[in-house]
Amino acid sequence: MFILGINGSPRRRGNTYKLLEMFLNSCAAKGADTKLISLVDYDIRYCMGCDSCFIEGKCVFCEGEHEKPNVVVTTPSRVWLGVARGEVNPVTAFFKREYRVEGDWRVLKRFRELFG
Repeated sequence: MFILGINGSPRRRGNTYKLLEMFLNSCAAKGADTKLISLVDYDIRYCMGCDSCFIEGKCVFCEGEHEKPNVVVTTPSRVWLGVARGEVNPVTAFFKREYRVEGDWRVLKRFRELFG
């Protein structure tokens, strides 16, 4: 299983980065391939309304092909930190929709191997 951690914080090695790093290190220790990227290290250009995506089906800013992830799980850092500290029940957070899950739910079953 490959797990990509994406740090969206403007701080290169801030708390969000450190939490992602701890998470990915624990996944790697259980056999997962991992990678951590910080968006602050990338030149991200915003939509300029050229309509190329509608006309040609491709954004003028996107380069190359990217593999689509099987599943994406996102949560605010306050929830992640609360779960890591044992202050927030992850099941309760999930049912309160504080976790966002997109993609192939069957992949989530493998998470037990990583965290169980």
